[in-house]
Amino acid sequence: MSVFLRGYLLLFYNLCKRNLCKSTVLIEIYIQMFAKELMDCHIPFLYEGSSGKEAIVLMEKFKLHHLPVVEKDKKYKCLISDKELSAMENINDRIQVNDIRCPFVYENSSWTEVLDITAQFKLSILPVIAENNIYQGSATLELFIQKLAEVMGTGEEGSIIILETKPEDYSLSAISAIIEANKAKILSMFTTYEKETRRNEIYLKINRQDASAIIQGFERQNYTVRTCFMPHAVSDTILQNRIDEFFHYLNI
Repeated sequence: MSVFLRGYLLLFYNLCKRNLCKSTVLIEIYIQMFAKELMDCHIPFLYEGSSGKEAIVLMEKFKLHHLPVVEKDKKYKCLISDKELSAMENINDRIQVNDIRCPFVYENSSWTEVLDITAQFKLSILPVIAENNIYQGSATLELFIQKLAEVMGTGEEGSIIILETKPEDYSLSAISAIIEANKAKILSMFTTYEKETRRNEIYLKINRQDASAIIQGFERQNYTVRTCFMPHAVSDTILQNRIDEFFHYLNI
């Protein structure tokens, strides 16, 4: 995945994480994704009665900051962190699970709930359980980003445009018409509503590397174009063309 596309995904993820934590924004995005699709079944877990040393060895081996703890029948018990392990007086003692928090999601929980809990508790993994509380695996941010890349069309080349509008001026059909009029299409789109400014921010991924004509179309329709991200080679070419046009104008 290119740096350009990875940056788009991280932009989206950070917006979600920030806004879900603060509850200051409405995220509108049409993705149907469940916790079981973000689950890694190969992440290790501890049985109740394991020692702190066993936990540390597994965390270091798999580069994790958290590990699920389950009972003998694999019923989920809690999620222990490296900070809690470092607070143990004797690392060879058994882990005391009574006072440890136990965040989790069910297999059919939505991706927004996974993201919300992960961000709220600053987790490296989030246990996923069945309806009978049996541990199934753990959701990870890495899998979330991979799945997000699949559903948001980041594998296709294109540009990112960020618009700003008043809520009453927001029209998906009008935005689509401007893009389609320039023989382009929307690969993915999401919007946020900022309570402080009382304005919508609209994030568009389109299948055109040169978005200059589309930007001009938005500006003609009185949309505020916050910014646009295009591949560096395309941006440099557009900038050079504008400089050439400017000097040509001066020479007339």
